[in-house]
Amino acid sequence: MEAIPYLPRDGFPGSGKLTGEEFRIVEPDADYLRLVGRGGDEYIAWDFVLGTLDTGEWVLFAEDGLYLARRAGDRVVVERPYHGSIFDVRGPPYMPYYPVVPVKWIRERFERAKELAARRSIRNLEIYQPPVDAAYLLRWPLVQFPWEYEVVCGFTPYGWAKRVDCGEVCKYLKTPWCREVAELMRESAGWLT
Repeated sequence: MEAIPYLPRDGFPGSGKLTGEEFRIVEPDADYLRLVGRGGDEYIAWDFVLGTLDTGEWVLFAEDGLYLARRAGDRVVVERPYHGSIFDVRGPPYMPYYPVVPVKWIRERFERAKELAARRSIRNLEIYQPPVDAAYLLRWPLVQFPWEYEVVCGFTPYGWAKRVDCGEVCKYLKTPWCREVAELMRESAGWLT
């Protein structure tokens, strides 16, 4: 399956060739949820599902665009091309940091990455650990998750491999932009909860 190069503002409906297709929901032990097609093609849900709508329907990626699908027991059935706005689609929590749960195959790849980084004297590699129970993230989008957002300002100083929280820096250094950062973070608390 090819990646969609971009998503236009008003949507990107599929041509209809995926309509009626069914995908079996598979929950591997301690791994990301999978969707398996009739032909045996297997997709990690995080890669295949753009998100969910407030109605409970799923919006799926496909080679030719987006599709609307509905869960029916242990299956997901594609109903029709999705003509709605992508801004109505709620994506998975902490998606910018995917992969977010260090399951076995991620840990193995991470160890190889640390070995390569060490050859270049980089020692601060970390797997991002979100403040969410891994059980929610592995089973997305089957689980309902409270959508809470907070703006956190951060930067990566030159020569560092780790991102620094501006709020932490402002505790020790009183720079001109610290007041603006604190105000932005205070205003954002509780958005879209």
